[in-house]
Amino acid sequence: MTLYGEVESAAEQGPYVPYRQLVMAVLRGLGERLGFSPSEAEQSRFAHAVGDWPPFAIDDDLFARTNQKLDVMFDWIERATTRTTTKAE
Repeated sequence: MTLYGEVESAAEQGPYVPYRQLVMAVLRGLGERLGFSPSEAEQSRFAHAVGDWPPFAIDDDLFARTNQKLDVMFDWIERATTRTTTKAE
């Protein structure tokens, strides 16, 4: 995950691209670093598999640590699982 994060962060420095294209670029970057060349079909499958990836675990301590480091207090925390829409209201 560390290597994925490094490669993803580098890929995000470029101009905006849709997330699936970014994931494809990350796979290519992983290939460069690890010595493999993913085919177009593999890149496409990898990018479309994002929806099947399990979500990251929610770490309530993360908010407490962030409060401490940034000296800010969150008034509330709203998780995606509690939302009924993703559109701005």
